[in-house]
Amino acid sequence: MTYRAWEAKWDHVRPEWRAIPDVKGRMAAKKRFVGLQPFNGGSICFDHATVGEVPDPRGSGEAAEILLWQLTQSSTDGGRGGYDIKSAGVALWFRYPLPTFGVYPESPHWKARVQDFPSHTEHLLHQGDAGVLGPRFVGTQVVAADADTVAAMMTPEVMERPQLGGRHWRLDGNTAIAWSKGHESPDMLAEAVVDICAMVAGIPQELLDLAAGLAQGPQGLSGGSGPDRP
Repeated sequence: MTYRAWEAKWDHVRPEWRAIPDVKGRMAAKKRFVGLQPFNGGSICFDHATVGEVPDPRGSGEAAEILLWQLTQSSTDGGRGGYDIKSAGVALWFRYPLPTFGVYPESPHWKARVQDFPSHTEHLLHQGDAGVLGPRFVGTQVVAADADTVAAMMTPEVMERPQLGGRHWRLDGNTAIAWSKGHESPDMLAEAVVDICAMVAGIPQELLDLAAGLAQGPQGLSGGSGPDRP
């Protein structure tokens, strides 16, 4: 496939979605992720980006924003030389807070960090080992605001969704994001959007209520306990 044909795919993923063709527009999209993986550190360049909307999977009637991307991140190896990390992924912004939850397959590039959950006001995150779900998840770390969230979300129904398995992904605030190393067809990323929406549709209402309470600040519910920073 020629580069021009590949570029065109990003503008024809869905009829109502559109590619961001200019560097300025892609930089504006990147600013929504300042300091967060996989956008933290080094020099980052969006190779491709597509934006659009999808219906709220929980039926609120308000659309969720989406972003599909492919990027190149230049990094250094302890001052001994530079290298590029290419990744592709999706982000969705909903109209309501989501429970704090992240899934981190074993990787030399991306580790679980408290900084990746800016809406989480505590200094601690509860950790879980997804290896209990089977060999496919050996080495995968799960982090969440509390043990109840780990128990509710670290299930085969959630973790084994085709386009989430093997990806790094997290929920924080009103944002859901999933990515993996390498380049990927935007059509496959669109399938990841479908899986994320299905996963959000299945989140227990009590977890969403807790997330909404936490988002209200001191007057809301408080929570979050566990070991030291992952």
